[in-house]
Amino acid sequence: MGGADWYLVAWKRTFDIRGRSQRKEFACFFVVSLVVALALLVLGSEFGDSEGAVVPPARVLIGFYLAAIIIPKTTLTVRRLHDVDMSGWLALLSLVPCAGLVLDVFCMIADTNPRPNRWGVSPKFSLTQRWMTSLNRGQTGQ
Repeated sequence: MGGADWYLVAWKRTFDIRGRSQRKEFACFFVVSLVVALALLVLGSEFGDSEGAVVPPARVLIGFYLAAIIIPKTTLTVRRLHDVDMSGWLALLSLVPCAGLVLDVFCMIADTNPRPNRWGVSPKFSLTQRWMTSLNRGQTGQ
């Protein structure tokens, strides 16, 4: 999967806070969102005449984009916190200006908890965990 695919996975799971999300999914969503926001800033400043406008067109474009990504980013942050075995309620730190950036950096650098937790098996190690689970079932059934 490429960066655009991971970005689309986050959009497909917009209203899903159950489960876990990998570091790649969070980082790709963050980077692509940053690139799109910068592109909208350039586009708005190039094609918009901001001298007579009350609100410059670049700010309007970025405002609409940020409003559009707030739900997918929040649910992705919750799933990412689940992946490192932390409560999703910590995603509320995104409302605090500097703490939100620190939380985003943490979500990009923290490695997954390889063991299954109350939010499911790790997506990074799911094949290995299924294999180990099947081995354990075979040993207990004998």
